[in-house]
Amino acid sequence: MISRKPDRVAIIGAGVSGIAAASLYMSKQNLNIRFYYKTGAHFRSRFGGGAKRNSAKKWERKQAIAYGFDPIIFEKSPNLGGIWNYSDDPDVRSVSFSTTSLTSKELMAFSEFPPPEKFGIFMHHTEILEYLNLYVDNFKLRHLIKFSTEVIAVNRADDWKDSGHWIVTTKDG
Repeated sequence: MISRKPDRVAIIGAGVSGIAAASLYMSKQNLNIRFYYKTGAHFRSRFGGGAKRNSAKKWERKQAIAYGFDPIIFEKSPNLGGIWNYSDDPDVRSVSFSTTSLTSKELMAFSEFPPPEKFGIFMHHTEILEYLNLYVDNFKLRHLIKFSTEVIAVNRADDWKDSGHWIVTTKDG
């Protein structure tokens, strides 16, 4: 474990992907999150695939949470769930009122947290929302979500070449 001020990790949206990303960051399991950090004269940070640079040998792979990352999820709406959160507002992207998943609950479930048995094989959007809320509460992720906060810009910091930092501009809604 490194002793330094934790870097903030911005996750945009508290839909299925945002929740999954936060869960991975907070997990203490040995998951496949790659963080490449400064070990010599070169510095870049990347998540996901390997570094394709001449300095790649200077980068080491570490689990993100073990390296002191502090994730935050910016969610534009007052609720989690992304498009699964039905709205009749024409300016809000969401599923229709009667939407049922075309994928079985076994295939769309988080592997470490199966949906309740009482849910249908093809879950209605209300069941998907309930499942996502159960997942967030079970893994204690809700405190990471900043609701009613829209990300309006993501720009490289002035010192990006040296630090790898980005500036995330938000607007409370």
